[in-house]
Amino acid sequence: MLAACSKKKTAAQSIHFAPGELHLDKEEIVNSPPVDVRRKAFGVIYDLFKARNIDDWSSAAKALPQPWRALYTSSELDGEVKNGGFHQYFFNTRCKLLRETLDDLRYLGATEFADIYEKALSGIDVAYYTSSKRDDDDWEKFTSKYADRQWDDLEKRFYALKPEIDEIAAQHIKAHPEEYQ
Repeated sequence: MLAACSKKKTAAQSIHFAPGELHLDKEEIVNSPPVDVRRKAFGVIYDLFKARNIDDWSSAAKALPQPWRALYTSSELDGEVKNGGFHQYFFNTRCKLLRETLDDLRYLGATEFADIYEKALSGIDVAYYTSSKRDDDDWEKFTSKYADRQWDDLEKRFYALKPEIDEIAAQHIKAHPEEYQ
């Protein structure tokens, strides 16, 4: 399944980030609570993408160095799944960062999340989620995918895991400040 999504060419090939463009102050990493550090780190990504007027954030995320990309992909997965389950995640992301997300979860040490995510990937209808002919404004079609409830058990396990993905990401930043400077 992952191979079908990763074959698409993206604008990421033309996006580059200069050394130092993504940066957190070491003292800030050391002295701030973990949740604040993760929030500030994601703010660096957000501010950079906004400053560059990037429209396709998923493609831009592919060009980020892995420590920073892992913050983006893990946060996107966490937010989408908690808001509407795996169906919403796959729908909204159009499968653009499937392999990267799996690699990034493992990179951060979120192995239980990675295992659940990998199982969710095995049931994905790549053609549906990546189709350019997909009608994004068809609410009935979108919600009909929830009827099969294929990811219910995985979502329950995902929601119950502790620490949460954002906490794991914050712990990673605090444990590896050199990767974010």
